[in-house]
Amino acid sequence: MKFSYYNFNLTVPDDWKLLTEKKSEHGKGQVAFMPPKGGMSLDLVWESLDMHRLQGATVEAFIDNYFENLRKNKSYINVETYKGELVKYADHEMLLHEFKYTILQFLRKGSPQRVIGIVMYDNHANRIAYLYCKINKDKEGYENTVRDILKTFKCTCNETAVHTDSTA
Repeated sequence: MKFSYYNFNLTVPDDWKLLTEKKSEHGKGQVAFMPPKGGMSLDLVWESLDMHRLQGATVEAFIDNYFENLRKNKSYINVETYKGELVKYADHEMLLHEFKYTILQFLRKGSPQRVIGIVMYDNHANRIAYLYCKINKDKEGYENTVRDILKTFKCTCNETAVHTDSTA
């Protein structure tokens, strides 16, 4: 299913459910995609880029800062991070990323967590967007599907719309 919402575009499997936040608007919002068996979601969240420029002037600097904060957080152990290749197009910067960590839990063994996602700086519309998914052990079967979806993610906010009137 091709999905387009406030100029964000991606392709998800036809049988996945879509949940939208009713208060979503062009400058801020979120949607979630859920596979038919549930148990996980692929989340798209966007908001003003101005708030996040302090954490990094570029998307790469933002991710570096985010990863550094994960490593410093004493609630997380065994933090591993990965950055993909930076992609730039038409006032947009995108960076695929992945990180693993274990949350320390009182009197219990912490459970490992893994997140894969992509972060976009949309300089044209002054937005930052995160498309991400937590992959836990019982949902690893969805990992390749999620990676395929991430590859389709883009923003078309500065493309010229062409309308053809078929009644003329």
